[in-house]
Parts: sequence; structure tokens; C-alpha cells
Amino acid sequence: MTDLLRSPARESGSRTGPVGLRTAAVVVTYNRLEFLKRSLKSVSDQTLTPHSIVVVDNHSTDGTVEWLEDFAKDRPDVKVILLPENKGSSGGFSRGMRVAYEGGADWIWTMDDDTVADHDALEQLVERIKFLSPTALKRVGYVCSKVVWQDGTRHVHNVPLPNRFWWDGYDVMPGCIQLEAATFVSALFNRMAVRAVGFPVEEFFIWWDDVEYTQRMSGARFWGYHVDQSRVMHLTPENKVAAYSYVNDANLWKYRYGIRNEVAVSKARVRGRITALWRIVARVLEMREHGIAARLILPLVVWGLKGYFFDYRKFIPQAKTP
Repeated sequence: MTDLLRSPARESGSRTGPVGLRTAAVVVTYNRLEFLKRSLKSVSDQTLTPHSIVVVDNHSTDGTVEWLEDFAKDRPDVKVILLPENKGSSGGFSRGMRVAYEGGADWIWTMDDDTVADHDALEQLVERIKFLSPTALKRVGYVCSKVVWQDGTRHVHNVPLPNRFWWDGYDVMPGCIQLEAATFVSALFNRMAVRAVGFPVEEFFIWWDDVEYTQRMSGARFWGYHVDQSRVMHLTPENKVAAYSYVNDANLWKYRYGIRNEVAVSKARVRGRITALWRIVARVLEMREHGIAARLILPLVVWGLKGYFFDYRKFIPQAKTP
């Protein structure tokens, strides 16, 4: 089974990037073994291979653990982290980025387990940063890829949020838009920025963890940049945003975390108290407009109010300075 992921590029002498620019890929997984195989194959087959691969398993029960043990065998570049319980994507990325950071990575490449990267996705990201001056690098938080769906159209859930002065990106990286926020689907994070702002908040569990984290970097003036030439495919069942018009009994648990985290992040921003409360009202109006049952709306209102009193900032894990 391990042979499935042996990279032809690796065995024929692929490159691992410029000296002094160590990259680590972080992939978080939970009970999606078949997706994980494709994702790790795409990471292993990069034209510019990561120096290390950190796989965080959220206590899977579908055979992922056994397969990962085989995958990591005879691969000193692979480190598998087995969590004793499901910590969600937030906990997985927080733990994986910490391991990559403490392992000496200069740049940390985050990836969902249902993401397949084009063979040169990492190289295209690195090409944008490797010639930057030390002064310019001190203001770069991350660079991220274009995320598409299975039919090649842009994935609407992974469209990054441009900074209001987005054109400033052209001065740093010609052709790249400067960003305010992005998702963890193929983002390459600067070690200097991680050292300054810490790691993602585990307590979010899912949703808004990546938005909060990249906005935290923007707030510290470590900007993100979108690299259209770097492309990955996000293999979600549908190409759609997590709108509250889609709330149902099966996915209600996700939206509980979603509204709590959204409200908490909104309140933490400047003059955010009113905005946070309005977020709850706006979500209720959205659900009522689409005929969502009251029995589903009520628990989300409760979780929205939980978010108003959820000060996630006290849970931000700090990075050790080298």
C-alpha cells in the first residue's frame, strides 16, 4: 500500500527548495482514508517536495491509523500525530503547525485531507517568496493557492477575502492580490508570522478557525497574497458556501460551532459588540427566509449567544521563539 504514494518525482531526484527555505506540509484527517491517500500522493509528488510532511489524525476509526503507520514506515520525512480524541480541524491544524514549527520549518503548508494539489502547487507558491528581500518577507504572513472544485471552477467556499487595499500586493509580489483572510486549504505560512501571532485556536473545533488565524496575521501586518498560478482541487461533495439556508438535522452540529465562532470573532474586532449581535439577527433572518424550522433556529441562537461571551483570545497558543 505504501508504494501507492512513492513519488516518481522524489525517486528521480526532485528538488526540495532553496537552501534556508525549509517547507513542511501539514495535512489533517478524520475518517476519510481514500481522500487522504490522494491528498498525500499529491503532496509527495510535488515538483518541489516538502522537506517534511506532518499528518495529524483526529482519532480515525476507518483504518486510517494502520494505513498511516505503513505509509510513514521508511519515510524519515513523515511524522504522524495520532490524537487521542477528535479535536476537529482547528485542533488538528493547531497541533500540526506547532509540530512543523518546532521541527524548524521556515514555511508551513496547510492542507485538508480532501484536497489534491497540482504537481507544481508548492513550487508556484515558493517561486513568489524565494526572491523577496528580508525586509519584504517580514511583512508576508502567507501565500495561498487558487482552489478549484472537481469541475475546474473556482471553489466558492475557499475564495480568499481581499484586503481593502488589495492592489498594494502588486508592489510586493507582482500579479498577486493582498489578502485580509483565507482558508487553510493550501496556504503556505511564514515562520516569522507564526512566531509573532501564535497558532490556530483549538477550541474553535471547526469553522472560522482559519479566518480568525489569517485575520490575526493581517492585524499584525503580516499580509497574505493570492497566487493564481498555484492550484489545488478541493473534493467536497458540492461547490457551495456554508450558508444557513442549508441547515438541517444532520449538519446542525457544524452550524452550532459556526455561529458561535463567527460571533466570537466579530466581537473581538474593533467596535465589534454591535456587529456580533447583528450577526445573530442576520443569521436568524436568513434561516427564516429559507423556511428553516424553529426547532433548528433556536439552538443556533443559543450558540450565537455563547459566542458573544466566548473570549477565544485567552486560548491562543503562543509559539516559542528560537
